Amino acid sequence: MKQGKRLFTYFVPLGFFLFCAVTVATAQTPQQIAQKAFRSAVLLVMEDANGEPLSLGSGFFVGDGQIATNLHVVEGAARGYAKLVGKEAKFNIEGYTAIDEQRDLIILKVPTFGPEIILLGNSDLVQVGETVYVVGNPRGLEGTFSDGIISSIRLLDGDKLIQITAPVSPGSSGGPVLNRKGEVIGISVLSVRDGQNLNFAIPSNHLKNLLAKAGVAKPLFQALPLTEAPTITTQPITTQPDGRTMLLIPAGGFQMGSNDPDSDADEQPIQTIHVDAFYMDMLEVTNLDFKKFVLANPQWQKGRIPEALHNGNYLKHWDGNNYPIGKANHPVVYVSWYAAMAYAEWAGKRLPTEAEWEKAACGGLVSMRYPWGNTIDSTCANYANSVNNMGGTRSVISYGANGYGLYAIAGNVREWCLDESVPRNPISGVNTMVNLDLLTKNYTSVKSTRVVRGGSWIDSARFVRVANRFQSTPPEASGHLGFRCVRAVAP
Repeated sequence: MKQGKRLFTYFVPLGFFLFCAVTVATAQTPQQIAQKAFRSAVLLVMEDANGEPLSLGSGFFVGDGQIATNLHVVEGAARGYAKLVGKEAKFNIEGYTAIDEQRDLIILKVPTFGPEIILLGNSDLVQVGETVYVVGNPRGLEGTFSDGIISSIRLLDGDKLIQITAPVSPGSSGGPVLNRKGEVIGISVLSVRDGQNLNFAIPSNHLKNLLAKAGVAKPLFQALPLTEAPTITTQPITTQPDGRTMLLIPAGGFQMGSNDPDSDADEQPIQTIHVDAFYMDMLEVTNLDFKKFVLANPQWQKGRIPEALHNGNYLKHWDGNNYPIGKANHPVVYVSWYAAMAYAEWAGKRLPTEAEWEKAACGGLVSMRYPWGNTIDSTCANYANSVNNMGGTRSVISYGANGYGLYAIAGNVREWCLDESVPRNPISGVNTMVNLDLLTKNYTSVKSTRVVRGGSWIDSARFVRVANRFQSTPPEASGHLGFRCVRAVAP
């Protein structure tokens, strides 16, 4: 027994010593982490098509000639360059090799060279209370190193976000967030709510998945505002001040309504309706579009519009004037009919009548259930039965266009129309040009329900049909309701 006690006495201190040695070997001092991170971190300077500075951001090397950053850092940029912290050399950005719009991530390509690369850690293992370090370039001031802790693990739209106390200022978005081993466990991003900075890290495991998909570099301008170039089949125009593309919907008659087995009584009977030519937005109004509107019209910013003009959910997912991270090209939602009318007025447009909307949605086809034909699957639209349904909106360009070149005219979000929701009679009442003019000038006094068309991500295939009709009260603001605008063709 005495011999056993001596062995126990010997091995316990030895075990403790080995534990401490392993801990010291894996953890690094803040100075060591900073030195290594600065050899990989970059300042990103983005420019518009004229070479004028557009935005500043941060990033870091994740491979040979590959820089990770936030997608919103390069939003709207035509070109840019990367500069290693504390170095003079600048490296022109050749394009991007992978993009994750939903999670606000992009991989940029620069000429091949070999700076130090920071290892990516396992973000699934992080815990509240852990120490973290953030490297960035606040407002272009190179090489800031800050520390903090993980204060929370949050879920946003089904994705995990790591909330941190380390400061993330404008210009630091896209920089690495490191653990005590010097591994990247997140990509920093700033959110502002009611004037308070809330700092987050996008988990590094999403970046690992994106790196596995990296391919040949594509031009930077293709990253935003559209993920692919649209095929325009009708005469386009560009309108100001919103800068959006509108397509010509030709004059003529069409078959409005439906007698198919899924149709409701208010879709019947089928009638031949004549509609004058008009222009319609090629895409649903996006968060990026609506931000331009609220910045130009402060009275329509979140928290400022009168309570009577919304149901309490107006721009619910926005932080002040900032739309949700990574959703610049998603349709704006949580907008009331009044807000949609205000946007249209600002843009020199109006909302479509129900007849205009259905003619445009048909895309020139006759007696078809959907804008593309009689069948639907997950490649056609964002709807509840779709295997691609993400539990929310998708980019306005995620699916193909109809015969008139209109994207997402079915599914994704329901779209506000101008009309009052009455038993269908599209050639009377509000649809006279005199009444249209009166309505657009006095829209804030409207109280009666409005027509809503197109179906959304929460609706089954039956409700995505072109003839299907919904209705909502003007103050309604929900996560599946958006809009697009029309404009008359000048005589």
